[in-house]
Amino acid sequence: MSNYYLLKKGDFAYNKSYSNGFPLGTVKRLDKYDQGALSSLYIVFRPKKVNTDFLSIYYDTNKWHREVMKLSAEGARNHGLLNIPVNSFFEKNIIIPIHEKEQLEIAKFLKRLEKIIALHQRSFNMLNQKKQVLLRKMFPSLREDIPSIRFNSFEQDWKLSNLGDLGEVLTGNTPSTKMESYWEKGKNGYIWITPSDVFKYKTSESMRYLSEEGWKKARKVPKNSVLITSIASIGKNTINQMPAAFNQQINAIIPKENSAYFILTCMEKNKVQFSSIAGKTATPIINKTDFKKFKVKVPQHPEQLVIGDLFEKIDDILSYYQKKLDVLQKIKSIYLSKMFL
Repeated sequence: MSNYYLLKKGDFAYNKSYSNGFPLGTVKRLDKYDQGALSSLYIVFRPKKVNTDFLSIYYDTNKWHREVMKLSAEGARNHGLLNIPVNSFFEKNIIIPIHEKEQLEIAKFLKRLEKIIALHQRSFNMLNQKKQVLLRKMFPSLREDIPSIRFNSFEQDWKLSNLGDLGEVLTGNTPSTKMESYWEKGKNGYIWITPSDVFKYKTSESMRYLSEEGWKKARKVPKNSVLITSIASIGKNTINQMPAAFNQQINAIIPKENSAYFILTCMEKNKVQFSSIAGKTATPIINKTDFKKFKVKVPQHPEQLVIGDLFEKIDDILSYYQKKLDVLQKIKSIYLSKMFL
């Protein structure tokens, strides 16, 4: 094949394309296939006198960036590619342990860590996939009266309701940011939730906090209300774990004889339909009137409670897995920065 390189398993390739998160491109080893073909725009090589597992991990760090940065500074960027000559790339210096045994031990240690991370990621993915199936099966469509799967003791039809029928609906506000007396500099005040604070199903902290004076000016809801983002980041929803104020991008439901976690999960299930009523404007928005009219199917309160309880348990486990993954990734990042020069 003209203009292509034939690679064998274990060979490396440098992709000189720069992108978000990879300002100097990437170097990867061919692992999944016995052989492959790459455009001559890549720089390819077969290492000698170095452990390839070690080298693969080395190129996952940014330690090689210094030398490549010198090369890229000397030439212009061409059609999204760094202008780095092949000879110059191979002349760059990298710092590695002299003895292959040390290279091997470093690679083995980090590979074990990667396996642990992969196992936790697999557990997270499997549970999340099961959750998505349950979301489809345990919530009927608007045309259906009962779900495909439900707990044994429930037989009554689900009823069609407006969101506004599930509780009191409030739209948040922003106390004047010009009034310094309304805001606390630390985390000693009252939480004031914006969509930027919503990244978990339960929220108990915020980036900004209100003072006693600011709290009086804010719209607020009691603990265990459902906060639903209705402007811009539509579909980011949460339950506040303490009394909270919130901004105007959020509509809140204070449940009235309905399960907060059921409502939260129901809105996750109906995220696409809910987003569709925002229109295709530059900044998608669902006003309070349309919000209250949004239709969902709901069961009787006892069935809501058991469904909400099931999904809360699932989400708590997923949150635990995610925390573990975050810690493990941080540990890996520290080792990568400390074990390579």
